[in-house]
Amino acid sequence: MLKRLRIQGFTLLEDVTIDLTAGLNVLSGETGAGKSLVLTALGLLLGARTPPSCVREGHEAALIEALFEAGAAPLRLARTVRRVGRGTCLLGQDSVPLSRLAETARSLLCFAFQHAQMDMGSPALFIGGLDVLAGHAALSSAYNAAYADLSMARSELSRVRAELADRDARQRLLRQQLALLEKLGPRPAEHAALSARLGVLRRARHYLALAAHVEHVLSERESSVSKELSSLIRNATRVSDGAPQARALCDALSRSATEVEEALRAAERLRADLDVEPEDLDALEARLAELEHVAQALSIPGDALAERLESLRQEAAVLECAEERVGLAEAELEVTTARALGLARELHSGRVQRAAELVRRVELELGALCLSGARIELTLREAKAAELGVLGITALEARFAANPGEPFGPLADVASGGERSRLLVALRCAGLEAGADTLVFDEIDSGVGGAAAEAIAARLRRAAESRQIICVTHHACVAAQAVGHFRVHKLESSGRTRTEVECLTPAARIEELMRMLSGARSENARRLALDLINSARANAKCPSAKTHPLSRAS
Repeated sequence: MLKRLRIQGFTLLEDVTIDLTAGLNVLSGETGAGKSLVLTALGLLLGARTPPSCVREGHEAALIEALFEAGAAPLRLARTVRRVGRGTCLLGQDSVPLSRLAETARSLLCFAFQHAQMDMGSPALFIGGLDVLAGHAALSSAYNAAYADLSMARSELSRVRAELADRDARQRLLRQQLALLEKLGPRPAEHAALSARLGVLRRARHYLALAAHVEHVLSERESSVSKELSSLIRNATRVSDGAPQARALCDALSRSATEVEEALRAAERLRADLDVEPEDLDALEARLAELEHVAQALSIPGDALAERLESLRQEAAVLECAEERVGLAEAELEVTTARALGLARELHSGRVQRAAELVRRVELELGALCLSGARIELTLREAKAAELGVLGITALEARFAANPGEPFGPLADVASGGERSRLLVALRCAGLEAGADTLVFDEIDSGVGGAAAEAIAARLRRAAESRQIICVTHHACVAAQAVGHFRVHKLESSGRTRTEVECLTPAARIEELMRMLSGARSENARRLALDLINSARANAKCPSAKTHPLSRAS
């Protein structure tokens, strides 16, 4: 259930927070106030694309954030659309791709827009209802798992076949590179170590002169530092009488002598390390040049040569048994296909048996929604095994006729926006629409009035007994059924226009219903608004509708 929706910097919505409740929530307001804009912003969480121009002037980015009650802990979904640069998507506190955010949102929200694209011709719309009627929840889960295994097996077979098709050319290239590297025989980190060694040796003359000068000054000349320090230490020891300052001086001189000895040993090591014959230096230079030449030819760093050699050996071993892996992948695909196909055929059998019942239930609900002459025709057939898909092996065609005596036509082509929306309500009220816990309708009652509007209001109330519904409406009879009623209106200040969303108090709600009924604040309109609220309270079946403050009129 959607608990809170926050929208910042999205066109006219500068900073709006809507706290929703269980049951039926409606948004009402004058035409052009921005009601559908709220739902459009919510739709961005489902992956809808939007231009940077949707970001409100004065904002660097637009934020749409939704807090859902899902399981033990709240779940936060957020999307940021930036004026410049890429936006971000958050699932909880984690940054995720837009596809992952949209997938999660679709499991929580089901949208039905009066004037938006809605794939009513999709078999999924009715196949879910058929599976509900057949009691196939466990079987559907088993098929979904089997189909996931089948998809992985198909991908693996495609991969190893592509690998086999390219094997000969790849093996020729591998053999060339392996011959080059095996002849070179690179060792791990050899390039870096050799470069450092040669860097020192190339400056050997300067380092040898430094080492010789250090040895001369510290120990070889007549007044060397070592001799002078030894004399100072003897004198200091002789005259010391135990005073702390004298002991400190002796200790400092001793430490200096130790440091001098360490410097002498370092100079000796440096001189020994640089004792290289010219021909040895030439050999090192040649080895480094050879390493760099091969690294350049392979377009890799010098220190990656040994690692590349090992990876090429492994790849060559894999390519040698490519035919065997293709055979294993084909066998695995055969097994997974057989398992998924068996489950799909069992699902299909149950769907065929329940098709007539689904049509009967939906047509009864459509009649209650003032579409009593509407008829649905479902044609089911078993597709070819090669056509096995995410819905199984059922090929379903839905045909629709809105009026008696009219021929059937493809549902996606002949059903109007209002008929499509009422069909979704019919599926839900018949207990056949499975999926998201929150249904979102945009002007489902557009173009209807009188008994049809009242029928839609009653059916929405019924659907909201077991599921949260968010609905944009222009009809007072629909709005009166709501547990949560929000008024959308425009404000102008400092030369800027913005849209606000107000959660109505009981008194404000009566005023809004009066506006929706007649546009006038008359006593007759007030009585009608109170009658609608009292009638809705009497008919309410959702316990929360009886106690929520928005359902009480003052």
